[in-house]
Amino acid sequence: SASYFLMPVLHGDVCHLCVAGPALWPWLSACYWRELLGIQFWIGGVIFLGMLGKAVYYAEFQSIRYNGLSVHGAVVFVEILSAVRTLARLPRLSALIHRVVGVGLLISFLPYILRCRGNPEGQFG
Repeated sequence: SASYFLMPVLHGDVCHLCVAGPALWPWLSACYWRELLGIQFWIGGVIFLGMLGKAVYYAEFQSIRYNGLSVHGAVVFVEILSAVRTLARLPRLSALIHRVVGVGLLISFLPYILRCRGNPEGQFG
């Protein structure tokens, strides 16, 4: 069949693209280094906040595992970190950013507020 004879041509084209992409990447990176540096800074910040949140969750779970006690405020701290990470990933919203932040905070803390209101000792469960 005709497609059998075209297979080496198609694989050759794909091979050329796979070699050309990485070969062009250093040149493109050198041309746009200022934009890339800013993007990498924000990506690094979001990754750091994610690692900090996971570390706090790990400490919370270890405290529950060994002592049977929950660390007061740890979950709230991680919720705030999660909200900050989400805001860091959002595009610039100009005039809408205050509304987005307000609705996000309301959605994040509404279950916590309702749970504490029904339980004056602040105990979970």
